[in-house]
Amino acid sequence: MSAVQKVARRTLYTSMRQFARSFEAHPQPISMTGSQPGDWGRIVRTRGQNLVLYSGFMSAVLFWPAAARWMLDGRV
Repeated sequence: MSAVQKVARRTLYTSMRQFARSFEAHPQPISMTGSQPGDWGRIVRTRGQNLVLYSGFMSAVLFWPAAARWMLDGRV
């Protein structure tokens, strides 16, 4: 094996190792200062906004054939 192939293999191995290490937990320990209370108002508000947007979008996606049939009334 030539020196170029060894270097190429080493750099590939190094990059693959760094990529795998990016999925590991953070090396610094979590501080034990106490648990934080949940921000329930923010959580409920964002879930409600997501529900409104998702349900509106999905109803438009699923209802457009019926709306087109009703609007065109068989004139096509």
